[in-house]
Amino acid sequence: MELSKVALLYIILLSLGLQDAPLAAAEPAHIFYLIHTNKLDMALDHYQEYHNRFGRHDTEFLQQLGLSVLELGAKSYDAETLLMTLFGAGIAMNERTLPILIRAVEYPNPQLQLLALNFLARCQHDDADRSLLVALRSNSLVIRLEAAHQIAKKKHSQATQLIQSLMSKVDEELLPLFPQLYALIENPDAIRILRRLLSHHSEDVRIAAILSCAKTGRDDLLPKIKALATHASYAQQEACAAAFGNFNDDTAIPFLERFANSQIPEVRVAALKSLDALGANQYRDEIKRLALGGDLFAIIALGDIHGSQEALWQLAQSKNNQISLNAVVGLLKQCDPRSQKFLNSILIQDSRDLAFIKNVSPGKSLSCWKAVPSARQNCDDYSIDLELSQSFRESLLIEAMNLPEENFFQIAAAIFDQQQNDLVPTAIELLEQLKTDRSVQFLKSYQQRAGAPLIRNYCNLALYRLQEEGPYAANLRKWVLQQADAPLIQLRPLVPWEVDSTISNYLITPHETSRLLVESYEAFAQRQDDEGINALLNAVRNGNSKNKYALAGLLMRASL
Repeated sequence: MELSKVALLYIILLSLGLQDAPLAAAEPAHIFYLIHTNKLDMALDHYQEYHNRFGRHDTEFLQQLGLSVLELGAKSYDAETLLMTLFGAGIAMNERTLPILIRAVEYPNPQLQLLALNFLARCQHDDADRSLLVALRSNSLVIRLEAAHQIAKKKHSQATQLIQSLMSKVDEELLPLFPQLYALIENPDAIRILRRLLSHHSEDVRIAAILSCAKTGRDDLLPKIKALATHASYAQQEACAAAFGNFNDDTAIPFLERFANSQIPEVRVAALKSLDALGANQYRDEIKRLALGGDLFAIIALGDIHGSQEALWQLAQSKNNQISLNAVVGLLKQCDPRSQKFLNSILIQDSRDLAFIKNVSPGKSLSCWKAVPSARQNCDDYSIDLELSQSFRESLLIEAMNLPEENFFQIAAAIFDQQQNDLVPTAIELLEQLKTDRSVQFLKSYQQRAGAPLIRNYCNLALYRLQEEGPYAANLRKWVLQQADAPLIQLRPLVPWEVDSTISNYLITPHETSRLLVESYEAFAQRQDDEGINALLNAVRNGNSKNKYALAGLLMRASL
């Protein structure tokens, strides 16, 4: 097994009869020798003696120690060990771990490849960019698509050519993904291809190209989109109507006025919404009329129209759950405090087992929400639907922060009182952002609540991160020690690839308890204090044997 230079130094010292050489030279070398001979526990015991003797941590040594543990994990054939190693290499935020992530791009396991890609995409390094190009040759289509997305976002010099090559190899139902990629790249070659896609034989591709042009402000392609607006396809008319509003193009008003009289509700709503965006406020009453008639897309559109609160309030009280749900979303957009009355029924899960599914119009420009009861029985893919549903609920909670302070605190209290644990991390993050006396007192009150350990410990973590005076650091270290055998990372489900959502947010987001453990260790790392580093070392030494690889990355981060 290859030894580090420091370990080789130790062997040389021994050969020269310098076993009693100063600890600062010999002991670290011996520790690395123990690590490379797979005697990690003994190595950590030696380091603890080393630390006790000198009374401080050696940051450069800790960097090397963490890297050595990660390199050891990277040689494993166990998928879980490799997962933890990649997680550690990524969260280390250290260029030294880049080779570990680069090698992982060629692993046969797609989940490991995706994790490595996620971290590599964040690196501003030529080697990381080259690894994204390697991923485009993966046997997994999901990996190739994710790599294409990342090189498009980075506007890589070869992105257009490589994405065009990939596009020629996929099934036709995936082609609508590609206009979004070309729109991200924005170079002349990509725009020429995007222009061609506006004339593609597939309507879905044309619609995706129209919306991608609108989203990225490609008004140089507006004449082509106006030509497409004359086609008989209702879905295409809807996409064009939405695009005209995005472009803020007054010359498109004649098209929009014609579409506003369409017999197809989605075309009509898209046109009316764009007309209002262009300043033709006389069309607002028609949107309200459609919304009060139960059109869910029109109800969501009202949320973007100033002065629509009373209509949305009326709709929120509807006995039709779908109408009420979408009206509450609209009210929340308007920062109307009355939305709080209905938010608990969306945020707090109960016996109805609701999932919230996003419905998209035929022209893909409009969306609304549908509440599905008994989700375990009625959802086709429960794990993915539940993940997307949770993302929706988290987004509502984030929007609720814009409500008056009293309303937001009542919502947060309901989440804590009902122990809605899947929303606790988001609620804690928002409370920390407030940094007010009231938010601190709120956290302190729930930090002392009995019977809700996750909430109590999350509040304790928040107070530690806010550097409030109190026993919070000691409490956090004690809790971390109690979790020594807990698995560190339990990943949330992977959602289908699409440019508008970030795979990585779901891929590397742990479940509640393991997320608290990761965030606790991260807090220790960010504070970079001796006690925190001791807690990390103790967890590596005495905790779950597979956790040590992820914790090694945090150890490197703590000693930067």
